Amino acid sequence: MLQRGINRATFYYWCKKLEVVSEPISEPFTSFKRLAALAPAVEQQPFLKVTLPNGASVTFYEEISIDHLKRLLAC
Repeated sequence: MLQRGINRATFYYWCKKLEVVSEPISEPFTSFKRLAALAPAVEQQPFLKVTLPNGASVTFYEEISIDHLKRLLAC
């Protein structure tokens, strides 16, 4: 432990702390699960579409407040 710059007390402190926080994994990860996307029942029209100067676009399907839109675009 000292060869990696960690003293023994610090090492065991973190070992004990992480044992309390971590939960055991119930089963090992073996493969991906196949997911199927469902088509929407009714084709929904966009409420608002904003095209940014760099060509990216943001589409809103529900009403959005002007203040919320300003905060999103300020990022």
